[in-house]
Amino acid sequence: MTAGSRGDVAPFTGLGHGLARAGHAVTLVTHGRFEPLVTGSGLAFHALPVDPRAELHSTRGRGL
Repeated sequence: MTAGSRGDVAPFTGLGHGLARAGHAVTLVTHGRFEPLVTGSGLAFHALPVDPRAELHSTRGRGL
C-alpha cells in the first residue's frame, strides 16, 4: 500500500513487477488515478477508499 504522488507509487510498481515475475501474486493498493500505472506493470490493483490529494483540496482539508 502506498499513497502520494506518482513518485511515491512508481517504485512499488517496479518492486511488484519483480515479485510477480518471481511467481508471487502482487496487489498494489493506492489511489484510483494510478490504476493504469499499476495494471500496466502487470500487477493487480485495489483502490484506497479516499484520495488524500482530493481531501487536501476539500473544505475540511483546507481547514487542517
